Parts: sequence; structure tokens; C-alpha cells
Amino acid sequence: MGPALFLVIEESPEGFFLYRYSVEGDCVGDTWHMSIDEAKHQAAYEYEGLVGNWTDVPPEVEDVVTFGLNRVKQLG
Repeated sequence: MGPALFLVIEESPEGFFLYRYSVEGDCVGDTWHMSIDEAKHQAAYEYEGLVGNWTDVPPEVEDVVTFGLNRVKQLG
């Protein structure tokens, strides 16, 4: 797995998945968590000092990877 450029937390019936995406938009890892707080804690642990503010993905967004890549460009 390569380095992550951005992270996505996705809620599912089973819990919360923390996905890591590369600069190319490829998934480079994921972990499952019981709560959103646990997922955020894992991200803060893995990427100490690198995780900024979390942004909610608007409900009309169909492609979270494209959204994430565009968000990084906006902040960049």
C-alpha cells in the first residue's frame, strides 16, 4: 500500500469504515470501526499531526473519490 492523500469515513450498517486514498484516487487501505469517533481516533493515530478538519460529503455527491481529490486541490 502506498501513502494516503486523503481519508474518507463511510457509515454502513456494520459500522464505520476508514478508507485511505492515494493521489491517483486508489484505495490504499481501510479499517472498520464501531463508531465515527473511533475511526477519527484511528486516523489521528496513524497520521499524527497531519489530519485537518473533517468535511462532510454532501448527500448529492455520488463519487466520494472525485470529491476528495477535488477537495484536496481546493485546499492545496
